[in-house]
Amino acid sequence: MLSKLLSVSLFCGGVLGHQVRVTKGGGWNEYGSVRVTLVSNGTESFDEKETTAALTYSSPFTYRWTDFSIRTGLQNMEEGSNKLKLGGIDVTVDLPKEGSGVEGIFVADPCVSSKWISCLVKFDVGSRLPALLNAASETSKLDFFGILGDNFYDRYGHLSSEFFARLSPRMQETFLYAVIGNHDYWVYGTPWLKASKKDQMGYGFAQFYPQDTQAARGKGEGTAPFDFSVDPNKAWWGTEEGGEEEEAAEIADRTDPFVWGESFASPFPQTNSSTAASASSWLGAKVEAFVDELRPYVESSEEPEAFEEALNELRVRRRLSLVGDVRGLGGTGPVAHPSNFFFFNQLGDLGFVGYTPLGSWEEMKPWFEEACTYMQRDSVKHVYILNHWNKPGMGAKKTLETPAVWRRLPKEIEACTPIEQKLRYAMGHEHCNRPEDGGRGLMVGGTGMTEMMGCQHAWGFAYISTKGKGGEGDGDLTVAYFTVATDSEDKYSEIMECLREKGGPSQCLHLADVWIGGDAK
Repeated sequence: MLSKLLSVSLFCGGVLGHQVRVTKGGGWNEYGSVRVTLVSNGTESFDEKETTAALTYSSPFTYRWTDFSIRTGLQNMEEGSNKLKLGGIDVTVDLPKEGSGVEGIFVADPCVSSKWISCLVKFDVGSRLPALLNAASETSKLDFFGILGDNFYDRYGHLSSEFFARLSPRMQETFLYAVIGNHDYWVYGTPWLKASKKDQMGYGFAQFYPQDTQAARGKGEGTAPFDFSVDPNKAWWGTEEGGEEEEAAEIADRTDPFVWGESFASPFPQTNSSTAASASSWLGAKVEAFVDELRPYVESSEEPEAFEEALNELRVRRRLSLVGDVRGLGGTGPVAHPSNFFFFNQLGDLGFVGYTPLGSWEEMKPWFEEACTYMQRDSVKHVYILNHWNKPGMGAKKTLETPAVWRRLPKEIEACTPIEQKLRYAMGHEHCNRPEDGGRGLMVGGTGMTEMMGCQHAWGFAYISTKGKGGEGDGDLTVAYFTVATDSEDKYSEIMECLREKGGPSQCLHLADVWIGGDAK
């Protein structure tokens, strides 16, 4: 009970002071390009005279999470240690040598509070995960840390900022990789369930986890490194007066042929007005089945009284799946442009490609092509495709979920064929932890979220290394999973002690399940 009380009491505020983000520059830049960002609350003072980094863009957050502000810019760094000052804050960025071995940690679906979504608070992920990360980088600094979507199930940014406030300066200086998940668009995880103007639609995420993305490419000094060309406050399903039901019905009635949402397969591919009644009836049944599936999930939250309201909103929105791309909404609401979430770069001997499945294959295909061309260089030994979704639905378009894209790239894009053996992937969404596709893929979604999909209640973190036994790097890949706790076992203290006393995850593999390399089972 004490841990639950601590978790709730410590995760109720806003951003604390300034927080540092370090992300790799896009592959269209030189290897030494690094994006350095300071995320702050709106009232925190900042001393320009005590800043040596080129923070070329400074602004309050746009559209969502507007309590925060961002200062960011690209820096050209040398391999090795780079010392900066950000408003008087001393920051050291350690850039691995190009082609050298690196090590880092991946998690997905970290849940630290049941404010919005039911969470396994008993695991105390909100306190334990940052403590483990700090310990892992205390002696031998990690090279990267990745959060693969559904980041803290956070509508307003306060849960996220509290988590990052718990990270040590060394961890905040670690290269951050972040890809967006369905709960990062809509806090309840889908546009069909209680989607609201209060949802961040990816706008808060893009600014809080500022990767050097396709949207930032070619932006001049002082220009926002984002594509926020759609104002989510104006482009909305309903009207400002709240007449959503009437407007939804009007749009659906005048849309012919119907374009179906991605959540359900349509038995009426060429539906017209003569079959509208049967189509509506069919979709209504599908929606009710979907509601029944979600019922225990929503009722177990801290706001069960809101379930009937959510249920009614979902029923109203069932016809919006017929609307398709009317007004450019695509059935998902006015989400941030996919270019804000597409990136590719190299860190050491690893390549990374991140994307969102709410984009279109046609739009992203040339981006993937360029990424694959870049990854053909000899200094890249393995390439991780980073995305949240392991299956379509809940916003993800069919054939754009992570394993599908991993399979499509070498088959459909000529530039990706030569690197087929380099390609791997990491994802979350399903709240399980296991290797996929013979170890080519990683599922790391069991990080404190309530599990409804058949996996045991468990949480931990995945450790990825190419440093080899000597620590210098030989291209050999090791992936190990540290299970911190299950319903029946708690290894937190044992893992923490090892990390602190022996100097990082590489020295504690006897406490992990080795998925790839070494003594992999």
